[in-house]
Order: sequence, then C-alpha cells, then structure tokens
Amino acid sequence: MTMNEADTRANLIDPKLVAAGWGLVEHSYIRREWSITQGRIIGRGKRASALSSDYVLEYQGRKLAAIEAKKESLSYTEGVRQAKDYAQRLQCRFGYATNGHDIYQMDMLTGEEKLVERFLSPDELWQLTFDPSHKPGALPEPDFAAVWRQRFAQIPFECKGDWQPRYYQENAINNALEAIAQGRQRILLTLATRHRQNLHRLSSRLETVPQSLEPARANPPRCRQKTPAHSVSGRPQRTGQSGV
Repeated sequence: MTMNEADTRANLIDPKLVAAGWGLVEHSYIRREWSITQGRIIGRGKRASALSSDYVLEYQGRKLAAIEAKKESLSYTEGVRQAKDYAQRLQCRFGYATNGHDIYQMDMLTGEEKLVERFLSPDELWQLTFDPSHKPGALPEPDFAAVWRQRFAQIPFECKGDWQPRYYQENAINNALEAIAQGRQRILLTLATRHRQNLHRLSSRLETVPQSLEPARANPPRCRQKTPAHSVSGRPQRTGQSGV
C-alpha cells in the first residue's frame, strides 16, 4: 500500500537523515514542521497562509538546509519550488526535495541541482556552508574566523517562554556575528524601530563569550552604530526598504 506523507517521513526520510548523522552527532538537530512565517497580515484580523518547512537541519546553532517532503507516490519535483523558497528565506546554502526514494539536492550558492544518494552529514554541510575553499570565488578568511564562529555557536539565542525570533531577525543576528568573526571592524545593523531589541540580543551574545575563550584574538571587533564598511540584513531588500 502506498504511504501517505506522514508515513513517508517516518519510514523513509527520517531513517535516511539519522543514517547521515542528524540527531546523532552532538549539537545536530532535525527540526520538523519548522515555522517560518505566520502569514502576512491582510487585515480584519486575518492572515495569509503560514509557511513552514517540513524539515530544517540545524547544526551548532545554525540552520544549514531546508527539506520539503512529499508522499512516496508523488515525484520529488513537486517540492522543489518550496524547498528553494524555504532555503532562501532561512539563508541555508542547501535545499532538498524528496519523496523518500529520490533525494534532490539544490545548492543555493552555485545553482547546482542534482539527484543524490544520501543527505549530507552535519560536518559536511557545515564545511560547505562556511569553509571558503568550498565557495567559488571566495577569498581566504582570517585564521581566527573559524574559532570565533565555533565560539558564537556555543551561545544560544536569548528566548523567553515559547518566543522564537522571526527568521529574518535570526538571519540579521547571524550575519552580524559572521561579520564579526571575519574581523569586520565596522558593521551596520538596519533595524526597524520595533526590532531594536535584536541589537540587545546581539550584544547579549557578545557579552556572554567567556573570557577564557579569548586568547586567539584578544580584541574582537565591536558593533558600532556608524556608517559602516559592511552592512548586514536578515532578508533580501527591496528598493527603498530597510534590511529588517
């Protein structure tokens, strides 16, 4: 009997993710039904349809891939558009579309798309996402960048109760931390008034880096609210709009 989508996930997709090390490797997580947006407000107390990714693969506090699942009787191609959309919103380098039998991998950086035999492991996705040797045309990064990236990964977001940052808020904070890890001396955070608390959350993450972890770079760069050489945002900008 053909499996529905829930059975396809449980019996076909989940075992393949576990076989790749997801949920087994320390600090790796399989986030299921991950909410991306609650839906655009359209007035009169109503919202457009919410968006959620069937799976998001997270390692060391960073979301590295989005997966769109379809029941086994459907072609994986049915989920390609959604997987690309979710990966782009979450700033993941990789997106996957799968029906449990076929796994279609999409590299959002190079544009390469292909059927693969398995999902990439946590360490493989981490290297492909951050190691400049795996990024066409990327310049070599400072020796201390990988060290600071690992240290920032040890510090979780400051969340209260069941509140979670919106995807673009998390993107903006991660982009700022990445710029700091790269040694950027001046960083501009473009924040709407209602999102100024994100600057506090960013400062909190910087302040909680243990003193004992600082010998590799005694004076890491600080965020400054000045006209910068490097600007970060949480989502693609449209002309005339701020980054967050």
